Amino acid sequence: MVKWLQVGSPHGPAAVTLLSWGVAEAALRLRLAMRPGLLARLRGWSAAAGGKLREWTFFLVVLAIATAVTCAMWLARLTQFAIGGGRVTVIAGETVAVAGIALRIWAILTLDQFFTFVVGIAADHRVVQHGPYRLLRHPGYAGALMALLGVGLALANWLSLLVLVVVPVLALGARIVVEEATLARALGVEYTAYAHRTSRLIPGVW
Repeated sequence: MVKWLQVGSPHGPAAVTLLSWGVAEAALRLRLAMRPGLLARLRGWSAAAGGKLREWTFFLVVLAIATAVTCAMWLARLTQFAIGGGRVTVIAGETVAVAGIALRIWAILTLDQFFTFVVGIAADHRVVQHGPYRLLRHPGYAGALMALLGVGLALANWLSLLVLVVVPVLALGARIVVEEATLARALGVEYTAYAHRTSRLIPGVW
């Protein structure tokens, strides 16, 4: 990563984007930790949602994304799998990546006090249906996948692009199953009705 940040590196833009995204995620974590009443909300997460927090899905997603990024960086050196287009491809990738990061941040800020990095239900939990949640049930995950897709394009390598999309999709798919089951049990008809009129990740598709 360090050598990729050097001036003139062909993969410098992708490295800068990944680093900036990491800083943004760290800032969001800090905001969560410093939020007033966090400990009370942690204690108040409902046991009716299924008992324990499903933290394994969080670690699965983190591991999947870390693995995908590491592999993608290594695969980007294989020039025989390069994506044509030169600077245009890189610019297009960076545009998609930045849009994805912005969507994820928007989704997290929209959830506000209901945002957590693990699957859990607060005592005062409700279905958030404004902002990006008007169309998507998981805009934060959609944004993350957009960002990874964009980074794959910016790396200009077909194998990097494939790894950065497929591996995180599988992990996020597992997390979505757990998260939706938890929300449906906890919020009942309100969440079921919301799920029927929205898509998970892609409007009108899935």
